[in-house]
Amino acid sequence: VLGNGFDLYHGMHTKYSEFVEFTKDYENAPEEIRDIYHNNTFIQYFQKVYDANKSWIDCEKEIEKVVYTMQKCIYEIEKDVLGNINIENSQMTAEDIFVLSCTTKYLRRQYPNWTYAFDEKYVEDHILNKDAFLKELRQELDEVMSALAYYLKKEQENLKDGIYKQIKEIQPN
Repeated sequence: VLGNGFDLYHGMHTKYSEFVEFTKDYENAPEEIRDIYHNNTFIQYFQKVYDANKSWIDCEKEIEKVVYTMQKCIYEIEKDVLGNINIENSQMTAEDIFVLSCTTKYLRRQYPNWTYAFDEKYVEDHILNKDAFLKELRQELDEVMSALAYYLKKEQENLKDGIYKQIKEIQPN
């Protein structure tokens, strides 16, 4: 069992901030990974949070924020006859509004007022198809895991020596 920091001690670039930075410069990645880095809502959100926080991010906490905000949106949309989310009359926080501004793949702001609506592909007769929405959200989370796995594999390949002397001496099996 390895504790937090073991990877960092051995020179691996495994901080979330390093992963997010890597997603910004992805020219050498396979097409499938480039598509994720370019189109995935969570990756795009991570990049905006990373930039806003001057190079620091906790991706797990940010995923939680997005999911929690989407849960609030579902609750709000189910209260509205037209299937809209009126920010002024809701329990949305400033942080929720930032999340909404980064998740335009799912929600669209209705101008000129502070109303959001789910993308029409998730709504039929003013009723949100939660299954379709949650399925796509889950698919994007799976893509984040694939992208992170790709990044960590690249990091492993970049190690100077595959097995460090200290590890080799204890002869792990």
